[in-house]
Amino acid sequence: MDLVSIIVPVYNVEQWLPRCVDSLIAQTYKNLEIILVDDGSTNNSGKICDEYAEKDDRIVVIHKENGGLSSARNAGFEVAKGNYISFVDSDDWVMPQFIEKLYNAIIENDCDLAECGFAAVSSEVIPETNRNDSFSVVDDCQAMKTHLEDGHFRQVVWNKLYKREIITVEFAEGKYHEDVFWTYQIIANCKKLVHITDVLYCYFQREGSIMGASYSLKRLDGLEATQKRTEFICAKYPSLAGHAQAQLIGTCMFHSQQLLSNKAVDPEGIYSKQIHSIAKACDVDWKRQGDLSSKQKLWMRLYLLMPNITCWVRNLLKIGV
Repeated sequence: MDLVSIIVPVYNVEQWLPRCVDSLIAQTYKNLEIILVDDGSTNNSGKICDEYAEKDDRIVVIHKENGGLSSARNAGFEVAKGNYISFVDSDDWVMPQFIEKLYNAIIENDCDLAECGFAAVSSEVIPETNRNDSFSVVDDCQAMKTHLEDGHFRQVVWNKLYKREIITVEFAEGKYHEDVFWTYQIIANCKKLVHITDVLYCYFQREGSIMGASYSLKRLDGLEATQKRTEFICAKYPSLAGHAQAQLIGTCMFHSQQLLSNKAVDPEGIYSKQIHSIAKACDVDWKRQGDLSSKQKLWMRLYLLMPNITCWVRNLLKIGV
């Protein structure tokens, strides 16, 4: 059996960390290396990591200065010894067969990456998992298309198992939305990917998350990532250029609306103008997208022509916010 390394970034999560680690220890796939990266925690999280390492020799603990989620993931990958890699966030938890089913899906279908279904939860309630073992195998272009549509193989890092050799890029440190910078590049490194329908990952939604915080210019990191992804896809997957451009224009429109609603963030309108310029630079491929409704295309056209008025109307109608 191949060694699987599970990398868990840890920062001030003493309330939820035991639930996470217990779910990893309980995996039915036993040949594991569980890497707990204490990213400069200021509470008992680091101590809890050490206590678990004393109980289970599969657990490796790294203590480092605080550098953020990307820095912790990079540090964990640097020491990982496994032929397969998974990332689990320390306030989430997984079902007992999480690794086993993803590993078997990769081996049986000769794939480079496997992902499972996940449940977004805000309590301790554990969702019922599917038992029909349904799966689909796709190539990198098909996976990239569903990635852009936020279907299967979406940008999140944590519901997946990766062959080590496809991880050729580091996580962007110091950035919000680090998954958006990273995942599309990993998909492009794959020949075949498999999605299984089983809900094996529990994504815990808690207060204080980045996405739940008030709007700030740091959120524009997500736009930067989407712009880089669009440039990459237009070059490597020209048949998907329209999909990528439509996503980029939609992302620009979202941030323009947010800046209009939070004028103190951009009082001179400098960033609003820059964002609109990014959208206008898109080619015309997006206009030929058959899966965009006429209403979506109309909003995009209006935004490109009259950004401020369009965003004001959309905010008034509570569209896209």
